[in-house]
Amino acid sequence: MLVAALLHDIVEDIHVTLEEVRIRFGDQVAQLVKLLSNTKLDTFKKYKDSDKQAHTERLAQNRDAILIKACDRRHNLETLKAMPRAKQQAKAQETLDYYVPVVRAAGFTQLADLMKKMAKSYL
Repeated sequence: MLVAALLHDIVEDIHVTLEEVRIRFGDQVAQLVKLLSNTKLDTFKKYKDSDKQAHTERLAQNRDAILIKACDRRHNLETLKAMPRAKQQAKAQETLDYYVPVVRAAGFTQLADLMKKMAKSYL
């Protein structure tokens, strides 16, 4: 899981292929990276509702993926103070609308509560 956490944005940000990840780090890491690389909300919002639901259900079935995404978003919340106010509010609202419910449903209650508190501080 640690390797997948470190590589979670590699496919989108550096244009490394999933096949390269699979060859170098194995099937399990490649599967997690694939699941994580399709969850950027900017892209996610463009999906049809049925695609969003299906992807959210796949993500929700993998607690490792949820934990990685939640930790990444928590870190993003730590760095929001450097962003313009409108972006702070948008990210905070996304956190409350999407991340907090998924993280809570996965059983990471304390992390969900912390993310909610952090997000509300920007609204």
